[in-house]
Amino acid sequence: MTVLDPTLEELSIIPEDKLEELKKEHVFTAYQMLLTPQKALEKCFEKEEAKKLLSILQTKVKGVYRVTDKSITPPRTKISTSLKTLDSILNNGITSAEITEICSEQRYPRTLLCYNIILKLIQEHIDAKVLYNDPYGMFRPEGLIKLGNLYGLKAEHIINKIFIFHPYTVDQQFDVFKIYGNVFERHHPCMIVVDGIGDFFRLAAKKRSIIYNRIKALEGFILKLKYIVAKDNIYAILLNNTVKKFDTETFLPEFDTIIGPYIETKILLQRIDLTNWNAKVIKNRKTEVLQFSLTTYGAGDTI
Repeated sequence: MTVLDPTLEELSIIPEDKLEELKKEHVFTAYQMLLTPQKALEKCFEKEEAKKLLSILQTKVKGVYRVTDKSITPPRTKISTSLKTLDSILNNGITSAEITEICSEQRYPRTLLCYNIILKLIQEHIDAKVLYNDPYGMFRPEGLIKLGNLYGLKAEHIINKIFIFHPYTVDQQFDVFKIYGNVFERHHPCMIVVDGIGDFFRLAAKKRSIIYNRIKALEGFILKLKYIVAKDNIYAILLNNTVKKFDTETFLPEFDTIIGPYIETKILLQRIDLTNWNAKVIKNRKTEVLQFSLTTYGAGDTI
């Protein structure tokens, strides 16, 4: 049995005919079933049957549970992206309890937009905390502090809010969840930023013999992240590369076929000229495009 994310066949709690129905809904593993929307589950099971199976499943997969009573789920909150047009498309900003993925071909535009969102969180919430997962050591505190000055924030007020984690291996990537559990779990509002997740798992999978395990690890990582942000109603941002499809020449997030179904909001950045950029926003199967400016002074709406 795969400890990280056991398949439903391995758990032997669901009849074969129901397993086939779940596969049609792209549900194959324990985490996937625990995170599957109720409407999708009710295509395969009666409401009470689904609730009973989820209860059993939670005893089989330690440390994972699903909130089935909406009355105890805290209301979702919003944080501004600092771009009025983008906020309008996102209905007042990025949403807690969801994963937002920001992608670009170059690293700095997605990082700069993320920095703006972090500073908005710190500016609006005196108790805010950010856990920044930085496997490549690319986080630049001096850049964030310089940008923070434009928000009227002092250096110590910014740095004291951010915890930087620098994993070296795939296994260490999962330690970010231990750190969150030990330090941040009961702290609100909180944000987890994961930088370069596609790059890290792709480079870690150079040898063919370990490619499959690395892909499963990537999926498991995203599922675990989705579970935590939904359970604790926190913000999560993925910073990732875009890749170009040769058949359609469209830009997509890297590993979109693997992690795409678990990402609620995708923001794809593409350069127009030296300072102007397009942002394609994909949310709830709807796509909208806007233009904005990006300089060393941060991101701003195009006038």
